Amino acid sequence: MMKLVRMTVLVALVLLTVSLSGSAFAKEVAGRFGLGLDNTLTAATLGIGDINASPNSPNAPKIGLSFRYWITNDWGINAVVGFLYGSGTAAKEAYDDPDGIWAFTLDFKGIYNFHKGDKANMGLFATFHMRKESTTIYRPEGPNHSNFGVALAFGFTPEFFFTDNFAIAAELGFTFRFQEGFAVGISGDNLLGGLGIHYYF
Repeated sequence: MMKLVRMTVLVALVLLTVSLSGSAFAKEVAGRFGLGLDNTLTAATLGIGDINASPNSPNAPKIGLSFRYWITNDWGINAVVGFLYGSGTAAKEAYDDPDGIWAFTLDFKGIYNFHKGDKANMGLFATFHMRKESTTIYRPEGPNHSNFGVALAFGFTPEFFFTDNFAIAAELGFTFRFQEGFAVGISGDNLLGGLGIHYYF
């Protein structure tokens, strides 16, 4: 049910962005800083190589604190920092690790707005993702460095401004992940892409 709702929201945002970005007046975002929440690249992926498939990373955050800055109306940069910690019963039941688990993620994004409107922009993005996780039964140490992963992602990112300060962005593209082998999937925090919210100052 949640996947259906998420996909509906993504499709609606894309269609709304395309319809609203036809305005002759571009949204002024140059020099503005946005603070919010955004997805990290912990998507489920189809594996190639050492494993048949790479599921959602069992001990890595799917959402992180996002810092976005627009250099010009066309070009923007984005950093997303995620952290997760669990101990006791929660860690044992969810991760089979009674001693506790932790994970840290860091995403760097570059964004280019190729189509701009008064209420919405349509952009292209490229992301470099790093993830370090504690050693567990699901992420053991080994020759494949399975408790450490990197990923690259490319795709489309529409951003809709509900007000002059508040915006929601969608993300849909391809992820190439290197963790326990090589894997390919949809960008975002699951197979339906990602969503992010920002408040601009």
